[in-house]
Amino acid sequence: MARTYLSKRLDPLIRRFPALRAFAWTLEAAILGALWLISYCLTPAAASRFGSFIMGSIGPLIFKHGDLLANLRVMFPDRDEKEISKLARDVWGNLGAVMAEYPHLRHIAKSRVEIRMTDEARRIVESREPTIYMAAHLANWELVPACVVNLGIPLSVVYSPQQNPIVERMIQRQRSSTGYEFIAKADAFQEIMQAMLRHRSVGLVPDQRADAGELLTFFGQGAETTVIPARIAHRVGCPVIPIRVERLRGCWFRITFEDPIDTHQELKGKEASIKVTREFLDLLEGWISARPAQWLAIRRRWPKVETAADASVRTELGASAVAESGTAPNTH
Repeated sequence: MARTYLSKRLDPLIRRFPALRAFAWTLEAAILGALWLISYCLTPAAASRFGSFIMGSIGPLIFKHGDLLANLRVMFPDRDEKEISKLARDVWGNLGAVMAEYPHLRHIAKSRVEIRMTDEARRIVESREPTIYMAAHLANWELVPACVVNLGIPLSVVYSPQQNPIVERMIQRQRSSTGYEFIAKADAFQEIMQAMLRHRSVGLVPDQRADAGELLTFFGQGAETTVIPARIAHRVGCPVIPIRVERLRGCWFRITFEDPIDTHQELKGKEASIKVTREFLDLLEGWISARPAQWLAIRRRWPKVETAADASVRTELGASAVAESGTAPNTH
């Protein structure tokens, strides 16, 4: 579906008028290109600060800000609106830093990342056996596959293409120097199986909402989550290593290869897949709680819940409609 990042209200017009769609896509690409041109002229640290300032300023004006606020309220119900708003600006700031760091991605991966591994994770990494690496959209998630490849591991990464094809090509050019292959999310299952047969490891970031996923508890609420990575690991019998990435300060990072998650070969496929995914979500919840501003929470993660204000508005609209029609509602 043709969509734009600029405003959700433009989507119906863009679907109707191809010329407007092309203009919107070109404008978005030009904005990103200008950001990268400026970032390229700056040091990695300065580019990161610049991107963070820009997105921290304009992010709250973007239509996705409502979804971000809704997510944060689910995650942190004890925080007041002032704290939620401040955290939301910081989330936008981290996204801006990530976008501005693209021109420096290869340099950052080689010289600004501290790598840590548990003993068991190190054994698997050094064996080069096909492994599923599960990460999340935390800090600068683009560094995870780059650092895995830097360790000498052949890697294929599952990803969702950008809705704007011009922006998609721009991002792919930035990623091209990092040395890993790509698997489009639409063809993921078969492509992952083929990659592992070629003795390649596979990287995924299964932290976002999956409309056809299982409803699993995440921050105390049911959230649709894909179990495909766990399903493949159970079928193939390969290790699953969670990878945590943290932004330590500015443009310095730490990547930690955690202990592998048990794939529960003693259980049946679906039961094992759900159990593995739940264990990953438990880890992810802890990572996010420790550094909440570093999680990309701008896409609605939980089903929409009607608030008291929504219910009040709905009741008023219903009462108004009844008054206008002069009939009572049917309660049967």
